[in-house]
Amino acid sequence: MTKGRRRMYSTVNDRVNDTDLFPETIERDGITFRKKPSRYGDNPHQAAATYTRDGDNLITSDYKELKTGKSGLSVTNLRDIDRAYRMLAHFRDVPACAVMKHLNPAGLARSTKYNQRNLRECFIDAWEGDSIAAFGSVDAFTEAVDKDTANEIQNGTRYVEVVAAPDFEEGVMDIFENTTINRGDKDKKVNPNIRIVQIPNIDKLPRYEGEDTYGFLETIYLADGSFILQEPYLSQIRDRDDLKAVTEREPTEREYDDLLFAWRVCEGVRSNGVVIANRGKVLAAGAGQQERAYAIRMAAEKVYEKGHADDFNEAVLASDGFMLFDNLDPFKEGEITAIIQPGGSISDKKLIKTCNERGIAMILTGSRCFGHF
Repeated sequence: MTKGRRRMYSTVNDRVNDTDLFPETIERDGITFRKKPSRYGDNPHQAAATYTRDGDNLITSDYKELKTGKSGLSVTNLRDIDRAYRMLAHFRDVPACAVMKHLNPAGLARSTKYNQRNLRECFIDAWEGDSIAAFGSVDAFTEAVDKDTANEIQNGTRYVEVVAAPDFEEGVMDIFENTTINRGDKDKKVNPNIRIVQIPNIDKLPRYEGEDTYGFLETIYLADGSFILQEPYLSQIRDRDDLKAVTEREPTEREYDDLLFAWRVCEGVRSNGVVIANRGKVLAAGAGQQERAYAIRMAAEKVYEKGHADDFNEAVLASDGFMLFDNLDPFKEGEITAIIQPGGSISDKKLIKTCNERGIAMILTGSRCFGHF
């Protein structure tokens, strides 16, 4: 019976072949979109399909499944890949890895001049961001996956659903297809159902306000079939020149680097969202909370719960919405030394005063990065 229940997670929902529900093509704004069946939607009883257009600017939807498993990608798998590369687009010139779960980063790490990492090290640090949440994750990379990284993924201690990358070096596919581990008296394949997905054109992902979005508007459907169109989120913060400190102390060079990093990750966290980071690595994220104070408290507690106490020194905090004067209460002296947040609260002045008293540098962006996906 257990195997029967488990089978639903690896079975294609046949209603995706119903052309009345999911036609082979859809016309919209003079563009033809062609069906690409998915395993199922958010849940196995929901059929789903992706519709992709022709053109040379395709990114996530133009994926190539180099190794299949569980009858292909689910909608959640594909959306995890998409959410990962919206963040990783900002780090596409350096080794970086996002470990995704339910469209939020369980961890993310990149190479920085303050902590130079190769791709394998980025994966380890991203995975260890929250190794429990990472179970069954989608792991996305900015560079071609090499053998060292593939062997780390396939070391027998991790369950991975999908690995996505722009490319895979020679010999890597054999590691994903044939790595075994001895369990008792048998050799068993590691991650036998892992899906390996090649994602093209990540250099074409728009990142900043004013860049070409190829005519794309986000569509949000309501329960009665009505829908909302909105411009896709693009960051108004390009670089350090867009950041201005409002506290007596300016951030250090390293803090500026981490503040931008944390802000980029916070752009990909479900609101209310906060991110704590240090030297190019996410220590914890508080995601999807109705109450910002709880999101902050959750992130502070997770740093300790997930084993990052040694790194909780001179870390930075990013918040996707304005903070209140008492939002620093969960932090001990020296744990957070720099903050980036939009500002705009009636208690901005009180918070600035608190930061000054504690020697914390703070940036007010004047730009919010809510995401209700």
